[in-house]
Amino acid sequence: MGWWREHRPAAPDLFVAELTSAIELLGSQPGAGAPYATREAGGKGEAVAIRRLLLRETEQYLYYAVDPAAARIVIHTIWGARRRHGPNL
Repeated sequence: MGWWREHRPAAPDLFVAELTSAIELLGSQPGAGAPYATREAGGKGEAVAIRRLLLRETEQYLYYAVDPAAARIVIHTIWGARRRHGPNL
């Protein structure tokens, strides 16, 4: 967030505002993001479905998983949508 404020003086609060809106959306619609990948969870042999949601204004992807047992969303990373490759999750 500090990087955004320093390098985007015309809209220093845009990233925080968009991230807050995305978190609120996922709180009510956890499947809003598109399926991205599946990975193993903590060596237990269980699969975790990773989804991603585009933050349009800031051109960032929010990568997350839904943990229905704990009734929570786990954010794994935020990654620039312009990058030519996705994050190593």
